[in-house]
Amino acid sequence: MEINESRLSFVFSEETKAYKFDDDKFYRKEFNNMSGSKGVDIIASSDKFIHMIEVKNCVGDEKNNIWRIVANNKKLSNNDSNRHKESYDVEISKKVAMTIACIYGAFTMRNSKETAVELKKYWSIINTESISKDKKQLIITLFLEGDFDNCFTSRSKKMIMTDLQNSIRKKLSWLNCKVSVVDSNTYNKSHYKVDYVK
Repeated sequence: MEINESRLSFVFSEETKAYKFDDDKFYRKEFNNMSGSKGVDIIASSDKFIHMIEVKNCVGDEKNNIWRIVANNKKLSNNDSNRHKESYDVEISKKVAMTIACIYGAFTMRNSKETAVELKKYWSIINTESISKDKKQLIITLFLEGDFDNCFTSRSKKMIMTDLQNSIRKKLSWLNCKVSVVDSNTYNKSHYKVDYVK
């Protein structure tokens, strides 16, 4: 199965069920009635894992995204035009929490909202003892594409990704999950394959 997101193609194995969450009808028509609602880009599941993937392809626009790659909005000041926006670690943590809430909402509305038909299936996928018993992994991934090595004199892209990963992990410490911040050079190719859309 192939899902295109932000000019990137994610190809999943036949054993993996993948879904473009932020295109879902229930998410768009029902959940988005709540101000500030947001959700991850892709949900994928197999016997061994459940993946929630957020894609940020900043290639060619790295300078405009510098403030988003500093954990906890530390680069923002009160006078900054971006002060009402969020760094990626803050945004992704909220998206994961809201995605779970939206999936549960679709499950509760499965008999009364036609828009909930597709998404309701995912409640049984994430509501499983296998995750709590560590037999199945819930993996939260920020796929961060872009050349950020020259944005800071003292910090490499690897350091930036590690800081974001640690911050997301701390914010999601209420959830039994593995957090990874990766790019096209560092992602786990056993879960999916990524290429640029041609």
